[in-house]
Amino acid sequence: MIELREDFHVTNYMNQVQEEEMKRIANELHEGPGQQLFSVATGLEFLQSSIQEPGMREYAKELNQLLRRTIEEIRFISAELYPITLGKLGLEAALRSFFTLYTSTFGVVVHMNRSGERIELSENLSLAIFRCCRKP
Repeated sequence: MIELREDFHVTNYMNQVQEEEMKRIANELHEGPGQQLFSVATGLEFLQSSIQEPGMREYAKELNQLLRRTIEEIRFISAELYPITLGKLGLEAALRSFFTLYTSTFGVVVHMNRSGERIELSENLSLAIFRCCRKP
């Protein structure tokens, strides 16, 4: 028989609270600054198309590229904190999305193969597996 100690319950509770906070922060990053920067990048592209002077057009292009890289980094940080696709589409979709984002952010190609029967996992178990898979 396994005896559960009080410190196990406290640790479990603290882990749950930490996961909920990371989920909240990830969502705020994605919905707040990430979306705002995307809007700025779209506006900058529009402005860039109307700039006549080649030097200024090139400068606007460089700024837009920097902005796009910043957006990708925010998405990556958000996905590391909590993959939004996990709760909506499941573990496989969350991992594929994360690896695609990892490749676009760092240029490292990650291949993922799945075999066997597809089974439903709880969100907590899926999150634990996701956390293991994203660690180098």
